[in-house]
Amino acid sequence: MSYSQCIRRLVFFCIVTLLAMNAFAQSTKEDGTPASIEAIGVDMINLLDGLVNGERDPTVRLPLDPVIQKATAAVASSPNFLEAQASLDLLLAQRAEIEAETSPKVSASGGFGQRSFESTTASGGTTSTTGQYLSQSLNVDRQLFDFGSNNSRLMANKLKMKAVEAQIDDVRGQMTFEVISAFYNVQRSLLQLRLARENLQSRKTFVNFIRERANLGASSSADVVRAESRVADALDLMSAALRNLSQAQAKYRQYYSEEATPYALPREIPVIDIDLLYLDDYLARNPAIIKADNEVRAARHSLDAVTKSEMGVLSIEGSFGYTKNPGSNNFLNDRKIGLTFSRQLYSGGASEARVDQAKASLEQAKLSSQKVRIEVSREIRDAFANYQGNVAAVDSRMLVFNGAKDSYSITKELYSFSRISLFEVLSAQEQLFNSGRQLIDSIVDRAISKYQLLRITYELQEQLDYFGN
Repeated sequence: MSYSQCIRRLVFFCIVTLLAMNAFAQSTKEDGTPASIEAIGVDMINLLDGLVNGERDPTVRLPLDPVIQKATAAVASSPNFLEAQASLDLLLAQRAEIEAETSPKVSASGGFGQRSFESTTASGGTTSTTGQYLSQSLNVDRQLFDFGSNNSRLMANKLKMKAVEAQIDDVRGQMTFEVISAFYNVQRSLLQLRLARENLQSRKTFVNFIRERANLGASSSADVVRAESRVADALDLMSAALRNLSQAQAKYRQYYSEEATPYALPREIPVIDIDLLYLDDYLARNPAIIKADNEVRAARHSLDAVTKSEMGVLSIEGSFGYTKNPGSNNFLNDRKIGLTFSRQLYSGGASEARVDQAKASLEQAKLSSQKVRIEVSREIRDAFANYQGNVAAVDSRMLVFNGAKDSYSITKELYSFSRISLFEVLSAQEQLFNSGRQLIDSIVDRAISKYQLLRITYELQEQLDYFGN
């Protein structure tokens, strides 16, 4: 082989090598390591896919029983619930006092001191006697008839007890709703924080991907700067999620006295046969309305009791006593028994004032009952509309998320082949994150609105009793 032939072969080999390297570089610019770009944001998508799967098949969710048990324990130890029960204990004591009005009452008395008295002699004269006296007595009396005043007081007390029992049910339902809402809000914050972290991680990974492309000449330094600016936005979003979590944790500790742990989203109590057509039935068994109606009836009996108390009281009285008068060394036995009727003839206007107060209390209770009925009717209608709106919102948010997920996958693939700009990829990534945030909010809002609807229709208390048994 001549020297010129060796030179030709060497030149040919170098040309082939350069062409191969150029082709490889061109392929790298076009591909942009599609395997690595496909992995960006997968964890965030898997998180949201889990929520969507839970909506489509609730059986894959975590059980509800632990949540209900913790909520029931939190309600039982809450100050508001204990305060309502203390009101019932107070009325029980007042009832015992009213019932004791018709029981016999026994009292004892005694005294001593200086006493002077005059007496008439057989001759018609008077003698004055001065000295010490001593007396002891035992008195027994029992109320026989008071024109029904005591019975009216007793009936008013029983109705007040029913009102307090209804109030306890209302407080229990309201507290249970607040406790469950605190659980869902803290789980919302935990999910939003996890989503924000996955979003931050995906944006950091995307920055590394852009840098690799820039090193190969497929992207510019400006693209790297744009991608890094989105990392700063993701950090800001994560700090906001941390702040919201701290606030939700504070509310959670108020009821549960412990830090919340991630529990995802549990199964929910189903809404069965709740319709505005049954509005009158919901009003009839609503604890707030039952409480208001019983307060009206109690006020009416209280007015009746005050009116009848002005008619007088018939009692039977008996006493047994010893008395030692001045000038005598022996005790005198004093025994008596008889019927006594007493009635206040003039009280300086106090009796009329008591009657006026009872009438005003009755009128106030009537107005309060009407107000409560109007408010509860409005709350039921608002809760029903809010729940229906949130149900529709969940369906629409799932569609938006699925569209954003598909759009993000397509834009990543197109960008790896330099078919679209970086701005479109970053926009698709941001749309995916925003759709995830909205999806989480809609699911939690739907759950909270469901429990609000169950509470205001008194279905929540019945369902809790069912789970408790």
